[in-house]
Amino acid sequence: MTKTRDLADLGGGFIQSGTGATQRTVESKLQDVVSVKDFGAVDDGVADDTAAIQAAIDSAGSNSVIQFGSKTYLISSAIKIDGTLRNLSGVTLVGTATLKLASNVQRQNIIESISGKNHTIKGLKLAHNADRGGFFSRHAPTPGLTANSGATLKTTANLGATTVSIQATTLTGKLGPGDTISFTGDATIYTVTNTTTASSNELLGITITPALVGTISAGTTLGVYQLPRYKTKTGYSSGSSVITLDALNIQDNSAPFPAVALRVGEQFQFLKRTAGSLNSYSIDPAHTTVYTVQSEVPVSSGGIGKEFVNVTISPALTQAVSANTFITSIQDANNRYSCGIYLANSDSVTVEDVEVDQAVWHGILIGTGPRTAPGYTPGGTGANINGCRISNFGGNGIAGGDQPNMVIIGNRVLNNTSNVGHGIFPDSGCDNCIISNNVISDVVTGVYSFSNDYLVVDGNTITGSIMGMTIDSNSNTCTIDGNVITGDSNSTAGIYIRKGGLVNNYSFSAIVVSNNVIRGIAKGAGITLRQAGAAITSTPLDDNVFVTISDNIISESYTYGIDLISTIRSLVSGNNVTYSNSHGISIKDCRVVSLKNNIISNWGLTANAAGIYLINSDEISLDGNHASKIQFTSANTQYGLQVDTGVTNLRAGRNYFKGDTAQTNINLASIDTTLSVTALLDYPSIPSKGASDLTVAVVGARSLDIVRVSPPPTGIGLCMFSAFVSADDVVTVRAFNPANSAVDLAPANFRIQVDKYSA
Repeated sequence: MTKTRDLADLGGGFIQSGTGATQRTVESKLQDVVSVKDFGAVDDGVADDTAAIQAAIDSAGSNSVIQFGSKTYLISSAIKIDGTLRNLSGVTLVGTATLKLASNVQRQNIIESISGKNHTIKGLKLAHNADRGGFFSRHAPTPGLTANSGATLKTTANLGATTVSIQATTLTGKLGPGDTISFTGDATIYTVTNTTTASSNELLGITITPALVGTISAGTTLGVYQLPRYKTKTGYSSGSSVITLDALNIQDNSAPFPAVALRVGEQFQFLKRTAGSLNSYSIDPAHTTVYTVQSEVPVSSGGIGKEFVNVTISPALTQAVSANTFITSIQDANNRYSCGIYLANSDSVTVEDVEVDQAVWHGILIGTGPRTAPGYTPGGTGANINGCRISNFGGNGIAGGDQPNMVIIGNRVLNNTSNVGHGIFPDSGCDNCIISNNVISDVVTGVYSFSNDYLVVDGNTITGSIMGMTIDSNSNTCTIDGNVITGDSNSTAGIYIRKGGLVNNYSFSAIVVSNNVIRGIAKGAGITLRQAGAAITSTPLDDNVFVTISDNIISESYTYGIDLISTIRSLVSGNNVTYSNSHGISIKDCRVVSLKNNIISNWGLTANAAGIYLINSDEISLDGNHASKIQFTSANTQYGLQVDTGVTNLRAGRNYFKGDTAQTNINLASIDTTLSVTALLDYPSIPSKGASDLTVAVVGARSLDIVRVSPPPTGIGLCMFSAFVSADDVVTVRAFNPANSAVDLAPANFRIQVDKYSA
């Protein structure tokens, strides 16, 4: 075997020596460097090079460098960087070559490890075959009913009836054999025995078993239950090795790629419904055999929907099965993950300058991965992913799970093909991760973090995503700083910080969102902070929710610039919000929120709105905010500040609020704020050591408010001025003449400011 010595592309620090000699680094330990060509790999893109590449890794062993040529190597199964003969660590794959899945290969990782200790992958390009993929590596038929709301019995059905008809507010799709129905007031579970298709929100002529045990009146509410499933089309005897499977609706248009065929290696088991249950199925305890598909079978129309005809299985049936026996969703056992790179149980791994194209699932997956599935091994700690390009992927571009201390820097993540995948997805357990200076486009969410602490997301550029970033439940001490997020016609949020929601209802705390630039969110708000569910109340759980939204620039949001819903203890400070279709900043059902030094302009482009809008909130303070509106149209009513119902303990000072020219500057319903007016005052002659009072109308001024007066700079002599609220909406401005002679002041403009206060 020839040892290859040219390691310039790995950086400095290597001593070169002759053939057969040992390769060492200047600073560190023994390291073999081998070429895959020495093991028979041919970079022609035609021959299957899997065995040769794997042999090179196995032979070189731990702490070795495996070099590739500069062309294309054809791969028919995953390259196991941790070895197949023994557990290896510290293996480096390096080169400029392309590792491409052969055209006849189904879903498959290209490089993988289940004990990824200190491995490095550098400079390679990995290419999947997108047209041979499948979402979640599964075939999962959808329920026959695609919509079902408000179902009731259409006409009265008498005792002993075996046919019923139902209607609903919304009813589309099909019912088929095996689906079940239950009626309010009748504990019996009825099983559907025929196929019916909804029309005009009705399903007519549904046959059921057993016969009705009593008369059911028209209008009785009912439940319809379905299990996404395949089933056997006919009965088969023990020993059969070819069967046909059908379903009401095989998901043949599923993301990311159509489920156009069963693939070799996919598996299933037979199910049995629990007696007396509503579609509760489990593996048949009398028939637990796992059957593996041996032939590729395209999907076709037939039976009651779609079907796979004449599927060869192994082993042959170990016992007879009846027609319409349900099976599990069909899962790909051989190639479950379908990633470009999958490194499980990974400690201190590096993926650098790698390209991954058309990965069926994740481009790069480190640790357990999002939503742990059967077969995933535990995560590790530490990963460095930098300078990579991930494009045209079905799952997530870069994903991790149970993998703290990841550094994901300077990658390009482009074009999720499934419309369900995120750019970078650190799932739970990815604490202390840094996601920095990545370019992400055309994904569902640019960066999606679920339940991670001490996360830093900074300097990223995200375009064309439905959501720029999502920080979901149970995330603490996270920083989102200096990112640029540009939406498109489908964008619903720039940055979305959510407590509760899809999976769990944990809290979040110590989140800082600062210095981000967000624009063009065509279907939602620039920044949304919310707790899912009912309006917030004062509970101990709420006391650990602290979020700061500061110094962001937000423009052209469809709804609000900043939207706070049901949150507590938040600071909104120094933000510049402009051109939102509705409110600039909206505070709803919140407690203990401080709004300071925000600049809001030109809100309400398409709706009645306010620069700052408050409703059903308690302990809100406003200080130093500036909201001003340029009048574009007289069709909308605009306020600088609008205080709606249910706002209590409101404090405000030194704000400037100006709405449109046709309306008052402030909606003064229960508002503490600073009111400002300019008035022309013409005092009569003021005697020596005497005073004179003039009144000024200041709408909203009340007893105990603090009034300040600013006289003109000239023409007032030695006179001193003070002001106070003398009646509702009236301020008295008193001029005192301390001179030894009378004074007659010329008319002049005075500025009066009222700092409002209410106990």
